[in-house]
Amino acid sequence: ATACLIVGGLWLGAEVHSNGSIVLTPFTEHGIRPVVATASIAEPQDPMAEAEFLGYELMGAIDAEVDVVEEADMALGMELDAKALPNDLLAPAAAEFPQLRDNGWMNRNLQAFAKNDNRRRAQQNRFFFDDGQLAADALKRKIRAPLEAWRAKAFQEAGMAGGFGGMGEYYALPNVQSLYRQLAFAAAAKDLNAVNRISSQIETSLEPLRFPVRQYAHVHQPTTQDAVRQDFTETIYWHPLLIADENGRAEIEFALSDSVTTFDVLLDGHQSGRIGTGQGEITARIPFHLEPKVPFEVTAGDKIDLPLGINNDTDKPVSVTTQLDYNELLELTGDQEQQLQLNSGERTREYFPLTVVGNSGEATVEVSGTAGSLQDRVRKTIRVVPPGFPFQQAIAGQLDAQQEVTLTLPETWVPGSLKVSLTAYPSALADIRDGIEGIIREPHGCFEQASSSNYPNIWALRFMQDHDIADPEFTRRAKGFLKNGYAKLVGYECSKKGYEWFGGDPGHEALTAYGLMEFRDMQGVWDVDQEMVTRTANWLMARRDGKGGFLRNSKALDSFGSAPKDITNAYIVWALTEA
Repeated sequence: ATACLIVGGLWLGAEVHSNGSIVLTPFTEHGIRPVVATASIAEPQDPMAEAEFLGYELMGAIDAEVDVVEEADMALGMELDAKALPNDLLAPAAAEFPQLRDNGWMNRNLQAFAKNDNRRRAQQNRFFFDDGQLAADALKRKIRAPLEAWRAKAFQEAGMAGGFGGMGEYYALPNVQSLYRQLAFAAAAKDLNAVNRISSQIETSLEPLRFPVRQYAHVHQPTTQDAVRQDFTETIYWHPLLIADENGRAEIEFALSDSVTTFDVLLDGHQSGRIGTGQGEITARIPFHLEPKVPFEVTAGDKIDLPLGINNDTDKPVSVTTQLDYNELLELTGDQEQQLQLNSGERTREYFPLTVVGNSGEATVEVSGTAGSLQDRVRKTIRVVPPGFPFQQAIAGQLDAQQEVTLTLPETWVPGSLKVSLTAYPSALADIRDGIEGIIREPHGCFEQASSSNYPNIWALRFMQDHDIADPEFTRRAKGFLKNGYAKLVGYECSKKGYEWFGGDPGHEALTAYGLMEFRDMQGVWDVDQEMVTRTANWLMARRDGKGGFLRNSKALDSFGSAPKDITNAYIVWALTEA
């Protein structure tokens, strides 16, 4: 497995091998240097577990479409296939160090490789040279400033294309580079506990980018053949992590909806500790338009005077003809067509009287109007619900060859409002899968966060086993999550024993007791290290205060629920008796 980290300003590829070794390969600004450091994990885990904490932890647990596993394809932390560095950036260093030119560091055209999608060959031919440190020194002395500007632009492009803010933000987060430097030292020292602890600190630092940044750029729904306006989306653009260039500029693209209105534009920005805000407007207009005002929901039997706004934004008076069409849930009690005169810039309102004759469903109204050569059509929907108060009844059980089910209806139920649905599960597994499938998930985060995901995985597997339900695919996925969760949790054991959120000394008594309970429940579905359980219980016993209670870590990261002292003491005793 391959991940990427930063040490001393250089990108490092971190490869995990099945024999438990970690190989660090530095990416310089434009290439790769041969392996310079190899560290062995003290107790090699399963290769997939190793890949998890180096591929998932080291990248900060960013749940986004970041390619960190495929052929070390992140020489600059992003995809750069079919791109090449500008000659004006490469020439100064290459002039002083001809070796770089001889080894193919000069500008390369990767278009052919990209067309063939031969990513491995593209990577091997991407600005490769033998002496990475030489190139790095040259870049620092000669072209650091222009290169940083070029890279910032590349990050901006990659971020907007990737849809989650770009690796530029990841690289620039406070303390991340320092933590990665510590991580490299810990790996070189073969200190697995330190690797896990620092990885968790990195994960915490990258909390803002843990999940993909939700952004939205409106795409207009295709207009129907009869040119009906029916897309009335109110928010047409949203981006919480838009990265501007060095001049503070960024381009965005979105489509307007069918609404004839004025959109408010609100902008907040920050840089180097300074914040700013701005606002503006985008006005969408057409020369002649209709504005029907319809309710979101009506009740069967309601009567509606549907208001229709008619606007003439031309510089001439017009003769207007309007018409209302509707479906079977509505009934018009007045004229379907109306005519009127509108002066230039004039606006008026007409009404169409309607009665809700349907009992439930979705009513459709469509208004159309013509003003000489101009026309407009608008379609909207209205939810229709029965009168009275909603009443629901559910019956569950086991179906034999034939069975009758009796539904007891209220005495005053509204005729026509009754709806019955039947869901049949051919096996117990089918029923259970509806709920369990949404429970299991990949553990991540600190000890407490990882446990919130790992514990449901434990109980899901135990339930399957206790009820002799066979589902190989589900079991494989759940055990894969359980394996990763267990590896993560035991990595938070403190050097002086006990457990802490990120594995730092001293341990936390209540959190350790919680861990004991979790490991106890896990034993039924996973091979838990009994020696670890014993020494953890012994550590807790050593924390007794001689007064019937337990000592407390005064430097605890968290109060772990702020439970009263007596309750915490009782919980620790319970955990010890269960362990």
